Amino acid sequence: MTNTGGRGANGIVRAVRTDGGGLWRCEMTVNLRRVASIKAARAILEGLDGGATAIYVPFYPKAEAPYPLAAPSEPVTHSDGATFGDSSLYRGNAIEAVLGIGAALRATEITPDVTAMAPLNGGEMFSIEHPAKGHRIYTITRIPEDGNTWRIRPPLREAAAAGTWLNFDSPKCAMRCVNAEEAMSAIIPPYFSDLTLEFEESMDDVA
Repeated sequence: MTNTGGRGANGIVRAVRTDGGGLWRCEMTVNLRRVASIKAARAILEGLDGGATAIYVPFYPKAEAPYPLAAPSEPVTHSDGATFGDSSLYRGNAIEAVLGIGAALRATEITPDVTAMAPLNGGEMFSIEHPAKGHRIYTITRIPEDGNTWRIRPPLREAAAAGTWLNFDSPKCAMRCVNAEEAMSAIIPPYFSDLTLEFEESMDDVA
């Protein structure tokens, strides 16, 4: 929310933002074409308790993340050659960056410690796993000329310690489904459905 005091005598309108940086919102369409997918969707939606329970919603940055080799890492086995139980492979992080200096609650500037990352232009998105707030997404808005700090939005949802991982490879955010009950009602015979899910960032602690 942005409040203004009206236009002054000099013709200038001054505005101040009062919502703490706003909330992330997203919408996605899920195609249900298999019985297994239908059951999984029903189980997940029921588990969200009508939107009262938060879930981590991923953002897929493959086309725009600052990969140091211009591409995400390739899937591999674990170090002992094993795969996950469903035979899927493990994907490591191609981008390596952490907080170089701890940052306070509502900070809008952070100091990173980067090991592997392509040059930034601004607009890149990453997430931080906070102790209480869980995973939250942030956008880099500006790289000051000194190159040692990043300006970010929204302000940090919770203080973060030095060494905290900055997740550019698979950022995610704790969100609640605001139309969970409506989406459930869309799963009807003959079952093959297209669900439109609407999410809004959770205000609650999730850890």
